Amino acid sequence: MSEVINWIVDNLWNIVTFIIALFSIIMQFRKDQKQDENDKIESQKQSFSKLKKRCEKLEIKIAKIETELKWLAQITPSVNKLIEILEQKKKKNE
Repeated sequence: MSEVINWIVDNLWNIVTFIIALFSIIMQFRKDQKQDENDKIESQKQSFSKLKKRCEKLEIKIAKIETELKWLAQITPSVNKLIEILEQKKKKNE
C-alpha cells in the first residue's frame, strides 16, 4: 500500500497535469461543438433571409401583375366595343 502512495506522491505533478490536459481537451471539444451549432444557426438565418428577400421580390412581381390584370379588365370592355364598331363599319363598307 505504501508503494502505491509513494508512486502517487512521486507522480502527483504528472497526474495533475494529465487531469488538467484532459479537462482542457473536453472544454475545447464542447467549445467546438457549440461553435458548430452557432455556425449552423447562422447559416440557417442567412438561408431564411435569402428566402425572405426572394419572397418579397415575388410579392412585388405579383402585385404588378395584379395591377396589370385590373387595368386589362377595365379596358377590355372598351376594346371589345371598339372591335364591334370596327366590324360593323367593315360590314357596311362591303
